[in-house]
Amino acid sequence: MMSFLPQIGYAAAAIAFVIVMLLAATVWRARYDGPALLFATLATAIWCGLLAHASATGLVLPLPTFVAELVVDIAWLNFVGSLFRGAVIGRSFLVVRYGGVAIAFAVLVTGVFAFLSPGVLPLNLSSVLVAGSILTAISGLALLEQVLRNGRVSQRRDLRYLVIGLASLFLVDLLLYSDAILGGHINALFWDIRGYIVTMSAVLVCRAIALRDRTAPGVFVSRRVVFHTATIIFAGVFLAVVALAAQLVRYFDQQLGEAAQVVLFSGAALLFVLFILSDRYRNKLRVLIAKHFFEAKYDYRAEWRQLISTLTSVDLDLPLAKRAIRALLNIVDSHSGVLWAMGEKGSEYVAVSSWNQPVPDAPLVADNALVAFMQRTHWVIDLDELRDGRGEYEGLAPDDIPGALNDLWAVVPLIHDHRVCGIIGVSPSETVSRLNFEDHDLLKMAGRQIASFLEQERATARLAETMQFEAFSRLTAYLMHDLKNTMAQQLLIVDNAEKHKRNPEFVDDVIDTVRGSAERIRNVINQLQQGSRGGHRNKVDVGKVLLIATSGCADRSPAPGAELGETSATVIGDEQRLLMAVTHAISNAQDATPAQGRVDVAMTVDDDHCTISISDNGAGMDAEFVRERLFRPFDSTKGAQGMGIGAHQIRETIREMGGDVAVDSTPGEGTTLHLRIPLADNGAEDNNTMDRDST
Repeated sequence: MMSFLPQIGYAAAAIAFVIVMLLAATVWRARYDGPALLFATLATAIWCGLLAHASATGLVLPLPTFVAELVVDIAWLNFVGSLFRGAVIGRSFLVVRYGGVAIAFAVLVTGVFAFLSPGVLPLNLSSVLVAGSILTAISGLALLEQVLRNGRVSQRRDLRYLVIGLASLFLVDLLLYSDAILGGHINALFWDIRGYIVTMSAVLVCRAIALRDRTAPGVFVSRRVVFHTATIIFAGVFLAVVALAAQLVRYFDQQLGEAAQVVLFSGAALLFVLFILSDRYRNKLRVLIAKHFFEAKYDYRAEWRQLISTLTSVDLDLPLAKRAIRALLNIVDSHSGVLWAMGEKGSEYVAVSSWNQPVPDAPLVADNALVAFMQRTHWVIDLDELRDGRGEYEGLAPDDIPGALNDLWAVVPLIHDHRVCGIIGVSPSETVSRLNFEDHDLLKMAGRQIASFLEQERATARLAETMQFEAFSRLTAYLMHDLKNTMAQQLLIVDNAEKHKRNPEFVDDVIDTVRGSAERIRNVINQLQQGSRGGHRNKVDVGKVLLIATSGCADRSPAPGAELGETSATVIGDEQRLLMAVTHAISNAQDATPAQGRVDVAMTVDDDHCTISISDNGAGMDAEFVRERLFRPFDSTKGAQGMGIGAHQIRETIREMGGDVAVDSTPGEGTTLHLRIPLADNGAEDNNTMDRDST
């Protein structure tokens, strides 16, 4: 190689960067970061001048050359990092931004120490230069890639020249020193032509500065920085490891080493190309690095609070289905969407609601390939990705997308109890161009939460419907219970009519019985009509109610006896309902007691309560029956003859009056039912006093 070739190249490079420095300091001083650019261009000019002098004289000064190489790297890495000034970046990106400068500075200190203190470190200046230059070159290329990929569209024109110019500086160093590892020495050809590459780099940098808009904002760093930086670093480390392996082979066997270098380096390049072209492995690497080394895209606490707030908001005055769609759309900044819910037969999903678009008429058939895939995998499906043939959807084709989803961007399964109970389709996002793994995870979890809300609403609706039927059945049972007692009285008249129909006293009893039955049926009808309004609440004379009830039940054996005492009691409630409750209690006592037994009705009054006690000496009940079954509706011990609601109705009537029911019962000895009711104000008076007042 002619000796003047490197002299011209490095001298031209030095002159070119001096010109760039002068322009950056005067005419273009407001463009880019002035101090960082001046430092980088000045350092490069001095470095090129030093190498031109060394090429001309043949005298290479190891330490100054080493220091100049590293200072140039530090200067340009610092300048590239300054391009991100003012950008919104995470803490993790600070490592990418300043890591190269830190590495270059550490290499500089290590090399100077190894040169000045030989033997202290198992390193020499040349080995530190080779290894350090490779690391700084990889850092520079990684950072430059982020500048180009994350720059604003308005900045791409000048950034393109800047990135290509500076990348040529780092790339020639990477090739030069990687080859030095493989060959054991610096390739003379690479060294000689490096000056010309640096000169071309100066021209490109000059062009970039000339095109730079002085009012342009700083570079905005997008999330894509995570993947691209990781790829470049991975590539550099991988190639360095392969080069080191080749050097080891070459060390042990010179002849084998020559071939091994070619094979291993070619294999490394092939594997790297395959990695770059493989969506599957690139996606896996992106997810791995993003999950474990970088900050999350979402503030999950804020996203979860917004989701729950939208689902539970009463201010929106919207059905839950619409709130569910809106909650999901908020996550990805989408404008419209549709909710499909599983139909009653389970064979299709029916559109039940939408947001900012009409509700589609066409259902999603459950046996459709895409719907079946969602049921099987519970995946969020990026429909644009499927249409373009990207992604891994286990053999799904664009033709598998139902017509109802043609205008949508993605579909999210609503998973509840390991099944897809609904599907929400969303229109294209205004801010997200492509769903990444975090979008998929968040949408899937949000879909699960939405599904639980929707299923809870369905369960509540079914429960309300069941309760309505139960209330209707209970009302029917109450009516049948009262009609049954009235019918028994009428049948008793018919059974005795043939024998006593000419007896005037019997006729009088019949008229009284029919009148009582008619009155009883009228009371039942009144209660049914007033049931929704809670009935009439007036002052009720308890003693009067007890006398009427015992008199009405006196036609059965054993006839009840009444002991009212000398004190009257007044309570607040519905007189007819209290009368019916006491009558039922006496009737139940008669049913449980043999004809020769006894049924007693008593009333006692304390400070603020009146207690009605209905006692008998019949069969009695054990404690478990009283606790578990006595007041359970529709649970009867009378077989087909009973409705199982008498005791329940008695307790509900007394509780509506503010009181409660207590039971004392012993098997074989009898039962006492205590109906304890609060007195009305001044509700207890002496019967003798009332008699004197009435006279």
